[in-house]
Amino acid sequence: MERYNGFVEQGHDSDFHKSALGLKVEQAPFYATPHKPSVHHTMGGLKIDTQARVINKEGDVIPGLYAAGEVTGGIHAGNRLGGNALIDIFTYGRIAGEKRCQPCLSNIE
Repeated sequence: MERYNGFVEQGHDSDFHKSALGLKVEQAPFYATPHKPSVHHTMGGLKIDTQARVINKEGDVIPGLYAAGEVTGGIHAGNRLGGNALIDIFTYGRIAGEKRCQPCLSNIE
C-alpha cells in the first residue's frame, strides 16, 4: 500500500508506466475481486441508414439485410454514453423488424 500511495503522490506508476489516479488507499480492511478484460461496446460495425438497412462500402443498400443494436456502427460518431445502446436496440430493432416483416404482415387479415 505504501508503494501504491507513493505512486499516487508522484502522479505516476513507474511499475506499469502509467498515470496514477489521485486515490490513496489508507484505511483497512482492503478487498480485491478478480477481473478480466472483455468487450462491452465497439464504435464500429455495420453501417445502417435510418430504416435500419445495411449499407455496403459503396454506399448502397444491401437488399433484405437489416441490422440493429451493437452490431451497428456510426450511430454515436466517436463516442457513446453508457446505456445509449438500449435506445439503438429498441429503435432500430423495431424499424428492422417492421421493414423485414412487411411482406409477412401484408398477408395477415
